[in-house]
Amino acid sequence: MIDKNSFRLSILIPCYNEKNTIEKIVEKIIESLKKYKFLNYEIIIVDDNSHDGTKEKLKKFEVQENIKVFYHKKNYGKGSAIQTAISNSNSDVVIIQDADLEYDPFDYNKLLLHFFEPEVTIKLVKKYKFYEIPITYDGRSYVEGKKYV
Repeated sequence: MIDKNSFRLSILIPCYNEKNTIEKIVEKIIESLKKYKFLNYEIIIVDDNSHDGTKEKLKKFEVQENIKVFYHKKNYGKGSAIQTAISNSNSDVVIIQDADLEYDPFDYNKLLLHFFEPEVTIKLVKKYKFYEIPITYDGRSYVEGKKYV
């Protein structure tokens, strides 16, 4: 179980040519985090060498508290932008948020609620076998429980 009042949350935003949506998504993220009282957060934006004016829009975020902005000198792709963001993150939980408003930041609360429970069960299907994996949080890492087939 994670303590909601003390855990650190990182929102990672890989972006490429998102000048029309980048400001709006950052505003929505901040509104959502305040509404649900996630106050210990950082927003990490990685521009993957945009050419549409996105870089200029990101300049205003560079001076804001809780926001870090990184720029790739070449377009390496979304995966590389995510890796850059993760390597600069210092948090307990990470959410990847697309810059194009595909995902609603007001859904973060629903997503994160399970981290505040004493035990989380991951359910997955792999090659026609069903697994339930209970996971408990011991303060810094998850401990895997029994697997049921």
